[in-house]
Amino acid sequence: MFLRAVPPEDSEIDLRFIAMCRRRIFSSFKIFLNRFLSRNKFRKKIRLNMGRSVEVGNLARGRSFRTIPTDDVSEIEIFPTIFEELRCGVRNLLPVRKVFWRKYIKMSRPSMIVMLIVDTSNSAKSFLYAMSILITKFFATYMDNRSKVGMVVIENGRASIKFSPTRNRKLVFGEIARLNPGGYTPLDNALQLAKTELRRSMKIDSSLMPMIFLVSDCYPEPLPQYTGDAYDTETYKKVRATADEIARLKIPVVVIDSSNPARKIEPHLPGRRLAKYIAKRTGGVFIPLPTNRIRVSKVAPEMIYKSISNVKLNKSSTRNEGM
Repeated sequence: MFLRAVPPEDSEIDLRFIAMCRRRIFSSFKIFLNRFLSRNKFRKKIRLNMGRSVEVGNLARGRSFRTIPTDDVSEIEIFPTIFEELRCGVRNLLPVRKVFWRKYIKMSRPSMIVMLIVDTSNSAKSFLYAMSILITKFFATYMDNRSKVGMVVIENGRASIKFSPTRNRKLVFGEIARLNPGGYTPLDNALQLAKTELRRSMKIDSSLMPMIFLVSDCYPEPLPQYTGDAYDTETYKKVRATADEIARLKIPVVVIDSSNPARKIEPHLPGRRLAKYIAKRTGGVFIPLPTNRIRVSKVAPEMIYKSISNVKLNKSSTRNEGM
């Protein structure tokens, strides 16, 4: 096979560039053949040719290697670039326009340390079982095996640490469905416990990215006697102050709420306003979930992943899948 790669019009013709393209043609051709022989062989061949210089991205599902656009001539992969031209209906393949340049990217899953805050007050009876399925499926699909999970439980009107961060996820997730709802919601104490436990665990292993998952409708209790808006009471102010402390530590909070109030009254509900404040203040996200159990187990994990994929974390540690 004799192919001649032509550099872009703006750059000078360089013999080294042409020689490099020829080497990449034959290298890519070998990878292309191996792709149809075995998926595992295809992965190994890419590792052999790409080495450690391949960029790392987030893996949700699918292949361990993908192609993405590139602006660097030295990173161009010939066959992915040609396939992109053909896919877009280009007839004159040479010279290759910059918009079609492609390179391989090596995918990975994030390594995280997550504290779950599970609200088992009377208001949480309807979604505890569905939530256990959701959390289990989400971590199994999108998180790295190094990720640790701990749990703070609001039970019988008290917040307590049920599990410190551990890699034994089955132990943690299996406990969610067995919790007994009842009592009120000391949300401030639960956030304080999660924050303290995360700080302690991060000192032990600072390579993991911290995050808090708050599974609650965010109605803190007990409330003092008040007139006017409950959002302005001392109980709500304490929760907002704790959220400010967590924000200073750069720990995002993902608030998961399945209460689903009517749209007309939603902006006026103090719990919904508090949930959105916590998520926005800490740099996390607020995720309202459907109450239907089937939809929660099928749709919600991907919904959560899409929501938190843009969350800015204060660590950049990832562990390559299958390397």
